[in-house]
Amino acid sequence: MEDTMRNGKIAKLPPDTRDELNLRMEDGQDGAKLLQWLNSLPEVQQSLKDSFDGLPVNRQNLCEWRKGGYREWQIRRDLESHACRLKQTTRDMEDVLNIPTLPADLIAALALRYAAVLNTWDGEPDPRLTEKLRLLHSLGRDIALIQKTTERATKQAADYNQMLEDSTESGVRAARKKALISVWAALRSKELAKSFGGGKHAQWLADYMTALEFGLPFPNSAPEKPSRRLAGLSPDLSDEASPPAEAPPTEEVSTKEEVPAKAEVPTTAEVSPAEEASPAAEASTRQEVPTKERLPFVAFPSSIAIAKPEAKEEAKPEAKERLRSVVLTKERQTQSNQKMSFDRKKNES
Repeated sequence: MEDTMRNGKIAKLPPDTRDELNLRMEDGQDGAKLLQWLNSLPEVQQSLKDSFDGLPVNRQNLCEWRKGGYREWQIRRDLESHACRLKQTTRDMEDVLNIPTLPADLIAALALRYAAVLNTWDGEPDPRLTEKLRLLHSLGRDIALIQKTTERATKQAADYNQMLEDSTESGVRAARKKALISVWAALRSKELAKSFGGGKHAQWLADYMTALEFGLPFPNSAPEKPSRRLAGLSPDLSDEASPPAEAPPTEEVSTKEEVPAKAEVPTTAEVSPAEEASPAAEASTRQEVPTKERLPFVAFPSSIAIAKPEAKEEAKPEAKERLRSVVLTKERQTQSNQKMSFDRKKNES
C-alpha cells in the first residue's frame, strides 16, 4: 500500500520495494550502494517516470526517508513484534494456568491477607493497620475489575469461536446446497424439455425456466424458431407466410360421371321433366352454382341433401321458443322463492 502520509520519491515506490530498502538500511548498507541498487530497479524507474519526470532518487531523498519513513517502519515493526510476543506469552500461560479462573485465585489470596491483618489487630485504632486495610481495599477493586474484564474477554473469545464454527458450517451447507441445486436443476430441465416436446427450442425454454426457479445463470440466446416442418406440417410449406391461395378455376363436370338413379341435386332454377332426362341439362344446372361455393360433385341421398338444411331452418324458431319458455319458468320460480322467503321472515318477526 502506498504511503499516503508522505509524497516523496521513496514514499511513492511499491510497498515491497520500500520494505526491502528498509531492511538494507537496517543492515547498515552504504548510501551510494543503496542509491545504485534502487535506481536500477524497473519498478522504481517507472514510478519516477510517472510522478517525477524520470528524476532518479538522490542522497537527499534517502536522507529524508531515513529520518521519516524508515523510522516509522521501525516503530511499527517493534509494535508488531511486541504484540506477537504477548500473544505467544498468553498461549504459554494458558498451558500452565487457567486464565478465566485466575481472578478468583487472586481474590482468595487477598482474603488471606485480610485475615492475617485482622488477626494482629487488638481492637484499638491503629494508623498502620488503617493504611494496610486501605491498600488491601484498593487491591480488591483492581482484582474485581480484572475479573470482570476477564469474563468479558472469555465471552468474546467464545462468541468469536462460535461465529467461526457457524461460518464454516454455513459454508459447507452452502456448498452442498449449491451442488444439489445443480443436480436437481439438470433433472428438472430434462423433465421440462420432455414435457415441451423435445428439441433445441424446448431444451432452451426448459433451461431458462430452471435457471429462473433455482437462481442459476440464464442460458444463452434462444435458438432459431422451429420450422413448420418440425411442427408436423407438410414439408412443402415454408416458415414464411404463404400467399393467399387463389380460387380454383371453375371446371365443368364431365357428363360421363355415373350418377345413381335416385340422386337429386338441388338447383337454383326449376327443371322440367324433359331437361331432367338429358345429361346435358344436368351439367347445365350444376354450372349455375356460384364459383365460391362450388365443390366437387358428390351424389348424396335426397333425404340428406335437401331435407337436412330445411330441418335446421325449421328447428331454429322451435329452439328459441323452448329457450324462452325455460327462462320464463326460471324467473317465475325465483320470484316465488323470494316471496316465500319474505313471508317466512315476516311471520317469524
